[in-house]
Amino acid sequence: MLLDDAIERFREHIAHERGLSARTVEAYASDLALFARHLDPDGERSPRIASITPLELRAFLAGEVGRGLSSRSMMRRVAALRAFFAFLRTRKLVKSDPTRQLAQRVSRRSVAKRSMATPSTHSMTR
Repeated sequence: MLLDDAIERFREHIAHERGLSARTVEAYASDLALFARHLDPDGERSPRIASITPLELRAFLAGEVGRGLSSRSMMRRVAALRAFFAFLRTRKLVKSDPTRQLAQRVSRRSVAKRSMATPSTHSMTR
């Protein structure tokens, strides 16, 4: 399934089945649209949800930190991503949840620090 299609299904789920407020639905949908744009900046090819990795999530969140996103907004972005992937798992649309590899409490500093570590620099610090 493509990311754009999955986001629409999630949006319908949280609006109708979970009954979240219109503001929460819009906020989560907006956060997920930003993530989709991060993965597909030109809007030409929506990625498959099964191919999304924890590294891509961290890169997205690090980019948000770089833009000066507040801690409160950062926590909402993380909550939206976690809720989205939990929905996909319960619907058996993905086998694994890449948000499980994010820290329990994602801080602006931890996202920036982890996303900057590459395999080569990580092995050098051991």
